[in-house]
Amino acid sequence: MAPATRYLPSIENGRRFEPDAASVPAARQHVAHLLADAGFSGDTGLVLLLASELITNAVRHADTSFWVSASVDGSQATVVVVDDDADQLPTVHRPGRDAIGGRGLLIVEQMATAWGHHPEPHHGKAVWFTGG
Repeated sequence: MAPATRYLPSIENGRRFEPDAASVPAARQHVAHLLADAGFSGDTGLVLLLASELITNAVRHADTSFWVSASVDGSQATVVVVDDDADQLPTVHRPGRDAIGGRGLLIVEQMATAWGHHPEPHHGKAVWFTGG
């Protein structure tokens, strides 16, 4: 899906995480708290699944500290993951049936209302989705 022009939450409102496996559940929990605090009325499970995919990609592929932020508009949430690796741009793969991995962005592409990525000033890139 092509990136849409929209308001994206700023990383100044986000939380920083280190690039290790323990950060994935911690960052997902951070998103859950942001959704609850904002009165999100959409599908929390879906948003947390899609957030987990972007967060896992930041840990596995960027291997830099990353920031996670979210904004809510009723039943839609926008989650942004920013990392310092401008060289590793997200690519949707279509792995074979027996492949063990490589489906993260395919899941995001299929289940999000919109998603995209762009360069992030003073960092590498921002990857985001809207859904709910």
